[in-house]
Parts: sequence; structure tokens; C-alpha cells
Amino acid sequence: MRMDKKLEHYLRDCCIDFKDEMLIEVIPQDDNNAVVLTAPRSHREYSYYRLMYKGAGLYYNSIETMMNACVDVGYVSRRNADKVIRDYMNRIKEEN
Repeated sequence: MRMDKKLEHYLRDCCIDFKDEMLIEVIPQDDNNAVVLTAPRSHREYSYYRLMYKGAGLYYNSIETMMNACVDVGYVSRRNADKVIRDYMNRIKEEN
């Protein structure tokens, strides 16, 4: 997978298993850090959405819950959070 150099820079501290997770969004916070959002590739009994920022990861049971947390903390605006959710749902529909 070829990535833009800036995207590689933001993903340097993330551990993403692309076999089980898909990258939803990378939301830059400053020149060196970004919020990285992933979703499960398949929805099993225990599948979680993950938010990574500055080497820490938080897990959520739905994309809506994860995006609400992003808005509450100030990582993203409500408008952009709704766009991420909408784009993700469209992507899932296309893949099925």
C-alpha cells in the first residue's frame, strides 16, 4: 500500500492490523500528531472501533460513539464528525 509521506508521518506511532482493521480517517491536530480512527473489517461479537492519539488507543462499540467522543474532546467539529460517519456508512454499503 502506497501512502503519502505526511500520512506516513502521522501513522508512525500507530499499530494498525490492516487484515482486521480499516483506516477510516486521519485527523491532524498539529504538525506532528493526528487522531487516527479505525474500524473493524468484519463485525463479529467482539469488534471495536479504535481512536488512536499520541500512542494511546481508546475502543468504542460504534462509530457514532467514537465520533461523539472526538467532538466532546475537541478533536473534530460536529459537522466533520457527521461527515466521517456518513462517508464510513457509504463505504460499508459499497463493500457489501
